[in-house]
Amino acid sequence: MKAQLDAAGYQTTVFAGQGLETEPTAFDGRSDYDAFISVGIPAGGLFSGAEGIKTAEQAAIYGGTAGVAYDPCYHAECDDITNLSIEALDEFSDAAAHATLAFAMTTSAIEGTDKGNATGQSESLFLGSHLRR
Repeated sequence: MKAQLDAAGYQTTVFAGQGLETEPTAFDGRSDYDAFISVGIPAGGLFSGAEGIKTAEQAAIYGGTAGVAYDPCYHAECDDITNLSIEALDEFSDAAAHATLAFAMTTSAIEGTDKGNATGQSESLFLGSHLRR
C-alpha cells in the first residue's frame, strides 16, 4: 500500500482483495466525523448507504432494488438492531480492523513524519502483544 493512497483507493484495495466491488462516496462533513475533521483530526470511514437512492447499476452490482433508498430505515423508527446486514457487518468489520492495523503500524502517511515505510511493515516497539526489549 502506498503512503499517499487516498481513502477511496485504500477502500478499493482492501475490498478488492476479498473480491468485493466498491465505489467512492463523498467525505464531505455531513456526518459524525465532521467534528473531528473541522478541528484538524484525521478521520476516515466506510459507507454502506443511507437515504440515497440506489441506481440500476448499483442494484446490478450490489443487489437490492433500483429506485429505492440504500437503507429505507436510515434515521427512521425501523432503524434498529433488526435492520442490519450481517454480511455487510462482517465485510466492514474486517475492513475496519485491517485499516486500524495498517495505520497503527506506520505514521508515514501523516504529513510531516517519516516513521514507517508506508507498507504497514514499519519497525514496532512491540512483537505481537509483547514489548520488545
